[in-house]
Amino acid sequence: MPPITPIQDHVAYVLEDLISFFSNAENLKKLIGVIVEESNELETELVKLWTDTTLQTATGDSLKQWGLIVGQSRIDGWTDEEYRLAIQTKIDINLGQGEVTRLIRIISTLVETSVRYRQRGRAHYSLEWLTASPTSALWLEHIANSIRDLTPAGVSWEAEEGRPGVFRFNSGPGFDQGKLASRVI
Repeated sequence: MPPITPIQDHVAYVLEDLISFFSNAENLKKLIGVIVEESNELETELVKLWTDTTLQTATGDSLKQWGLIVGQSRIDGWTDEEYRLAIQTKIDINLGQGEVTRLIRIISTLVETSVRYRQRGRAHYSLEWLTASPTSALWLEHIANSIRDLTPAGVSWEAEEGRPGVFRFNSGPGFDQGKLASRVI
């Protein structure tokens, strides 16, 4: 969303568009000045209202109102940025209809890296991602809640966060598809 650029001087702005026939009408210019001067204060208040209530810029109680509207409560310890991301995630979840692409996009946003999705049978799937440092337990709980909200009823799931360079089997359906096994077999 582009930032709002307020008009600095409404009177000058309006008088600039005054037709030349009235260029010497001083009383008309004074009347316009009196009427339009109120626009400066009104615009200042409207910009403040817009800034305070837009999700991308809201803070404090305004951000809490967004959470109430979409059904996302604030967890103690979350910063405004984390809460804003949680609200945006909840909006995306509310708009979804169980699409895998939406699930991957949302979880990738939350973990700030790419997510690997694997179908593990008719009603089970897994998600995997690599992060340089462990995700906080508080944020992992939010990720798990988001996955639950995104997953259709009757479908189970599992998620795994790994670290680059740490040994682990390639999470294939069996040992024969692991990285180590492919070198041995």
